Amino acid sequence: MGETDKAPTNETNIAPLLRVIKKFENIKVSNELFLKNSEHREIRTKYVELYEKIIESEDDYIQSKKPENGIFVFDFEEFCKKYDMDLEKVRALYKEVRCLTSFDSKAREYYSTSDYELEDVKYVGIERLVDYINNYTEEELFTKWCRGGNLVLTNVRNVHRIDHKKMNDNGDYVTKTIATYTKPKIENVTYFNGEKFENQLNLIFKDLTIDLTDDINSFDDFIKTVKKTGNFPYEQYLHEYNRLFEYVIKRYKEDAKMIKRTGIYGYFGEEKNILHGWESDKDSPRARDFKELLEMDPEEDEVKELLIDLKKYFGSEDFIKIIFEYGLASIFRYDLMNPNNKKLHKFPFLLVIGKQAIGKTARMNLVFNKLLLNSNTPYLNDDLEGSKSKMAKEQFINLPMWFDELEEFPPQMKELIKQMATQQVGIVTRGNKNVTKADHVFLIRRPFIISTNKFKIHDPALMDRFIVLSAYDYELENNSEISQKILPDVNKIGAWIFKNIELLKKHIDTLEYDFAREEANNNTIMIGREIAKTIYGHFGLEYEPSTKIIYGDSNISTSNDKLKKIILSEAISLSTWLEAGVKRNILDYIEDEKYDMGKLQLQKYGIFVKKDRLNNCSLLITKTALEYMNLEDEGIKTLAEFEAHNFKRCQHWHDHKNHYCVEIPIGDHEDDPEKVRIKTKMIEILEKNNEKGEKTHIAEVTFVIRELFDHRKTEELDQIIEEIIAEMNGVYITTVNDYMEYIKNPVQKTVQ
Repeated sequence: MGETDKAPTNETNIAPLLRVIKKFENIKVSNELFLKNSEHREIRTKYVELYEKIIESEDDYIQSKKPENGIFVFDFEEFCKKYDMDLEKVRALYKEVRCLTSFDSKAREYYSTSDYELEDVKYVGIERLVDYINNYTEEELFTKWCRGGNLVLTNVRNVHRIDHKKMNDNGDYVTKTIATYTKPKIENVTYFNGEKFENQLNLIFKDLTIDLTDDINSFDDFIKTVKKTGNFPYEQYLHEYNRLFEYVIKRYKEDAKMIKRTGIYGYFGEEKNILHGWESDKDSPRARDFKELLEMDPEEDEVKELLIDLKKYFGSEDFIKIIFEYGLASIFRYDLMNPNNKKLHKFPFLLVIGKQAIGKTARMNLVFNKLLLNSNTPYLNDDLEGSKSKMAKEQFINLPMWFDELEEFPPQMKELIKQMATQQVGIVTRGNKNVTKADHVFLIRRPFIISTNKFKIHDPALMDRFIVLSAYDYELENNSEISQKILPDVNKIGAWIFKNIELLKKHIDTLEYDFAREEANNNTIMIGREIAKTIYGHFGLEYEPSTKIIYGDSNISTSNDKLKKIILSEAISLSTWLEAGVKRNILDYIEDEKYDMGKLQLQKYGIFVKKDRLNNCSLLITKTALEYMNLEDEGIKTLAEFEAHNFKRCQHWHDHKNHYCVEIPIGDHEDDPEKVRIKTKMIEILEKNNEKGEKTHIAEVTFVIRELFDHRKTEELDQIIEEIIAEMNGVYITTVNDYMEYIKNPVQKTVQ
């Protein structure tokens, strides 16, 4: 039984009950005398018992009378007759002692479970307290309801001051201010936390919120909020604060705003359609954009015309249709992966690969980001770096996060990715703090879509979580003109989808397919196709689904990789010559510099071969070379166009002339600049000792590198040195003690 269910039995809260008793009994005494007078005990007990019977009867009434269409109807006359209670006395007790919000809260709590949410409570035959309140000023209400103490309320422009009046020995009243506060409000909140529904009753002063369901701390929090500041002995006025607390609850509870609030929008399953009618506690720009989409109410004729234009935009291009179908399926991801009724054992992420300037971003933005999220802004690499709480704040919906031009996931995110492909939720923690604290544990409910021209995945288990969609495998159509026409209003299709989400869910429930994890990729796109068919079918239209689905694998080919292969192939062709009956080309020179004929031949075509001290090889392509290489199909007509594929510009001095070039790496080049510096220093040591005719011991290398790069951890440096030595096929020792021993007694272990 909560605080509001306790019967009023002492001086601090007897006033409301006494007002009821005086209405029906011939009693004219003060509150204090009424409590002390033994003759009145029987009368008081009778009304207390009636009050307690009301509470018990409410519980039975709520359980025995079921809601209809999400609404519970409290029929006051039916209630009193069923439990044999005096109708007018019960009405008076509800008015003066027990407000109907207490019944409201009990009904909502009983019928709001993790799977069901009561929409409203209606009252028949009894007025809510709010109608009574509207007939009085704040001062008059306070005088009526806060009796039994010398408290006076002054209200000026919704700022309330509470004064305590006390008579001194001279018979004069001394007034002292004990509380000041702005007009509060009470919110009766049904909160969805992403898993289940919670009932909250919050007393709000400006930006301060007091949880009224917390019986232990709520009164103390109230005092700290309203009490006079400074060195004020508030402990002397606890009874007065208690009367004020009860007054504030009674005054504003009946007028409590019924709110449905969520931490995350989306479709979470049957009875968990957390979209329309819900407000979000997230306030990022993208969250506000999505809320605007939910508030749209487009006409069906308008949506039909947009769907016709969208079909024209698709044309016969499977590439864009698959993105559209994946996005539609992702609306139901959370429900499809419900552990109690799994219909997908994996919901893959989507990786869209293609060179820059082919329209990847424009397609993704229109058929996913703008259509379903009402946003034109993708997430970028910076959104994955730094504070994990930054990404947690973007969990305002359970639809995917779209990252554009992302090249690699941060290492700390990779395990999360693996989790989320097979589970509804991923869990990340921040720092080394106590992970039981809510502000250090974040739930990630949004999967990932990535569009890029270069992406690194070296982990097969991580790769298994992706559908890789490569633009190189599809014929892309020029649809930019119609794109500009429908982009501003395509979000209206999304608004219609979310408004009719139950219609789409009914069709999904009829689908039969193999739930095996191996079929998850196919099933995801199949579900998206069926949703698209249902949407178009509702308007008497036909959707032509994607037909050609080519899934990539771990050998992801980017525009950079493809261009390198084409250029190397052209260089091999231009450099081929016959020597002693054997065909040779530029690759022979790279392996052994004595075969330099290929290098000389390429120079005639404006192609130079560059080797650095680390034995990294590159082809340097000049403007002249473009005349001899067939690169127009790749959109390359000038050197400047290589930059879109992440190739570096450089200059090369040859034959007394400076040539402007683009550098095309051959094979794997080391990306870590510090590792390059370490490797270069090691080669310097080797060359210096070699000039002296001396062998180089690995311990010497280790000693020097540790001295020069002392800002790095010793373990990290030793690992880098070990990797480089292994690449050089050398023999190594790694301890300084071995090095000192070597100086005294040289051994034959050397680095080649």
